Amino acid sequence: MEVPMHTLRREANTVTSGSVPVAIYTRVSTVNQVGGRFDSCESQAAVCREYISKHTAEGWHEVASFSDPAYSGGSMNRPGVQALKRRIESGDVKVVLIFKLERVLRSTDEWSPFRAFLKQHGCRLVSTTEDLSDETPSGRLKNNLLVSVAEYERLNTAEKVRSKLLEQAKRGYWSCGLVPYGYTYDKSTQTLHVHPEEAAIVRRIFREAANLVPLTKLANALAAEKVRTRCRVFTRRDGTREEVGGLSFRSDGLRKMIRNSIYAGRVRMQGQQFPGQHKGIVPADVWEKANAAIRENLQPARCLLQTRDKHFHLLKGVLHCGCCRRAMIPNASGKKDSDGKPYRYYTCGHTRQPGGVGICPVRHVSATALEAAIIGFIGECSQHPEILQAAEESSRLRAKANRKPLRTALAAAEDSLADITQQLRNCAEVVAVGGMDAMADELRERAVALREEKQRLLVECEQLRQDLSATHPADGLTAYSASARWHIHPPNCLNQMISLVFPI
Repeated sequence: MEVPMHTLRREANTVTSGSVPVAIYTRVSTVNQVGGRFDSCESQAAVCREYISKHTAEGWHEVASFSDPAYSGGSMNRPGVQALKRRIESGDVKVVLIFKLERVLRSTDEWSPFRAFLKQHGCRLVSTTEDLSDETPSGRLKNNLLVSVAEYERLNTAEKVRSKLLEQAKRGYWSCGLVPYGYTYDKSTQTLHVHPEEAAIVRRIFREAANLVPLTKLANALAAEKVRTRCRVFTRRDGTREEVGGLSFRSDGLRKMIRNSIYAGRVRMQGQQFPGQHKGIVPADVWEKANAAIRENLQPARCLLQTRDKHFHLLKGVLHCGCCRRAMIPNASGKKDSDGKPYRYYTCGHTRQPGGVGICPVRHVSATALEAAIIGFIGECSQHPEILQAAEESSRLRAKANRKPLRTALAAAEDSLADITQQLRNCAEVVAVGGMDAMADELRERAVALREEKQRLLVECEQLRQDLSATHPADGLTAYSASARWHIHPPNCLNQMISLVFPI
């Protein structure tokens, strides 16, 4: 971040003879070092300006000041460094003045390219507290050692922080990140507590995800009910504060929420999960079912509606030829009507085969005329209660006949799920007993395969339960109303009504 100077000792892009344009660069690593009465970046800049005043006789004068507050020294991809490089490339800066070398970078991989960049543009790197001259072999060695030591301190500090966070997680303490939606954080006890109102929304999200409700549909429902994310106060790198949040839920945000093990009462750290000190919002089985349902590698849920094609053929997948008993395939001609829409037809599938054109006497039927006739027919049937009652009774009988294979498939899937659950429990007992170091890799691979199969079976069982529930609302499962069944299976109802009036 470039800090403009109110008083410059020369005009921009003009370097007089004997003048040495100097740019100050400062950096701190954490947000805690930013802000306050006199932060670290201001302190570094003050030391650098005092150093410039001592070299005024040599023509030194400040032209710009750059700062990167709360940025790590492990990478040079920082706003302040990039702005500094642009000024160096333009020839405005001949000396980069810093407090210590570690303020510029703490990476040996980045040091050599940066040193070559400075040499290419005739710029020097000067420190107020260290001698960074690299004109001699010993000077280059010393600078390399300084960067190596700074990199070691950075990596060692990061390792110690990760080790401490892991030990805290093993004891069940949540210790990092934003406070999850559905919880509040007590700083005095350093523990999470359930937020009653938000927890109810979290339970609903997990419950509906476990019931295979698409996340996009769930997000739209929450948005329609004016349910918003939590408002938070975000502190930026420069110390300014901004209120964020209060937005509608999105499907990607819901997916991240469902994957978060914090809601099942567990703490995750470095790919491991540990029992938490806080109370879980959802039961473990619901959390597992919801995560199984949102797995990206699962096949998409079976669609009970007919997929509409580009030109919306109403009878697609329903209409069959009365002569050939073959499906009538939607077809659009190259010609267009007065409205600019192509003429639509239903073509007998027999005509698509070689030599089948002369066999079927029907061949093509106008889609517009046939759909108008069917719509009028259904409208007329709706005026006769006895036809509607007969169609509903026929649908009920067919659903009853379909329940037996569904129940058989559900029982088989539940047995397989129970068996896999027992195998996973056995793997856990083997790990708890120990003494299986030689088989650790095989056991781990077996456990991963069993866990994936369990997630697949969880989704399959839920799909079978919903299919079974749709066949009979009195099964005690998630029942659909008669109107919902009519909406979900319009082709079946249409076929039943037509068969009642025109039996084949």
